[in-house]
Amino acid sequence: MSNLAAPPLAITKLDILDEFEEIKVAVSYELDGKTYTEAPPANAADMARVKVNYETFKGWQTCIAKVRKFGDLPKNAQDYVRAVERLVNVPVKWVGVGPKREAIITLCKVKTTEDNN
Repeated sequence: MSNLAAPPLAITKLDILDEFEEIKVAVSYELDGKTYTEAPPANAADMARVKVNYETFKGWQTCIAKVRKFGDLPKNAQDYVRAVERLVNVPVKWVGVGPKREAIITLCKVKTTEDNN
């Protein structure tokens, strides 16, 4: 289920992850026995004591800069993008895969307020 209050996401610079064997994403924080999933503690002293919990994803270790269709991305890159959607409960509409302006994939047809203008 998507978060209808939030606009769709744009993931930029996915290509900078091309060479990673694995990608860790912080999914929660623990402090004094309490788990935080929305945001880490804002207090610097607390932050120094926090334990970060990660979800680890396999890297794709191949250049994606010329890919223009989501289905043509390596499976591990697709899995990463879908995991971002799941973790933040917001659909991804665009994925940047390289430094050039045309290096973008339009992933889904999410209606935005700009579409109504």
